[in-house]
Amino acid sequence: VSPGARAPAASRSSRDAEKHTRRSKRIGEALRALLRTKAIIIMLDLLVVTTGGSIDKTYSSLASDFVCAAPVCKALLREVKCAHKTTFVEICRKDSLELTDGDRDAVVAAVAATPKTHILVTHGTDTLWKTALALKPAALKAGKVVALTGSMRPAAFSATDAHFNVGGAVAVLPYLPPGAHIVMNGRVFSEPDRIVEAGAGHKHRQRDFNICTISTEFLHRLES
Repeated sequence: VSPGARAPAASRSSRDAEKHTRRSKRIGEALRALLRTKAIIIMLDLLVVTTGGSIDKTYSSLASDFVCAAPVCKALLREVKCAHKTTFVEICRKDSLELTDGDRDAVVAAVAATPKTHILVTHGTDTLWKTALALKPAALKAGKVVALTGSMRPAAFSATDAHFNVGGAVAVLPYLPPGAHIVMNGRVFSEPDRIVEAGAGHKHRQRDFNICTISTEFLHRLES
């Protein structure tokens, strides 16, 4: 290859694959080290705050539409025999597009008032980032860890992402630093404002978390 010429695509692909393999190996080693520590048996006293959203929706024959019903998170965690002690607080039963500033203030107040240090918030996906932004200052000030999650399809559906997302959020909560973290699709977003930036001007909607820029804070924590 002459100086200044681009390397063949095959060579670039090979280097990318090697880089990915090395990174995966480092993460795997970090996770195995974590499994060997006492940190893996952390038992949380967890507060679960529910606000509605698609995760809680069910079909109403009266409304001829899907509506937010009773929170499903308690039954979901009970079914899988969640190891953590859980307390539940219901703020509202709304689609996230219907949430007001007052509703978000109520969520922030619930997080600020609890003596618990780890909080799970279930929420609709359209404005999940907005509530995370509202929560972040209070969580950092109090040294609390808040994980927000939801689902694109109701938990009542057989093909739903609700169980995966809730389980993922509960699993990473013990190992996240203080702040407000969105946990969706197997990814951790520790900077909700970056989700807004990534969504702006994109052909997809902002709630498509797969196109968003992910904060690497969690991975760096595992690798350190």
